[in-house]
Amino acid sequence: MVFNEKVTISLKLNDLTMEYEDLRNYLNSHLEKNPTGIVLDFSQIEVISSVALGILVGFTNRVRGLGIEVEVENVSPRLKQILRLVSLDRVFGSI
Repeated sequence: MVFNEKVTISLKLNDLTMEYEDLRNYLNSHLEKNPTGIVLDFSQIEVISSVALGILVGFTNRVRGLGIEVEVENVSPRLKQILRLVSLDRVFGSI
């Protein structure tokens, strides 16, 4: 398998409110590019549902299990506070 460069997934509110299976498929479609890393860009997200967050955690764990690096960037102060409150800052690394 040939690995390409990092892939940035710029999350938008409509991505996180779509049907949850569609969200899973949307995230997984980025793996077809055989990235060396995934960057989850939260610059357009202020809040997130618990189900969408669970899907992102599952995706992150799955990707890391494949040996692919995952980074999170542009997390708003409000969302950082929520992630820290439920200890998900550990899953996503430094936010």
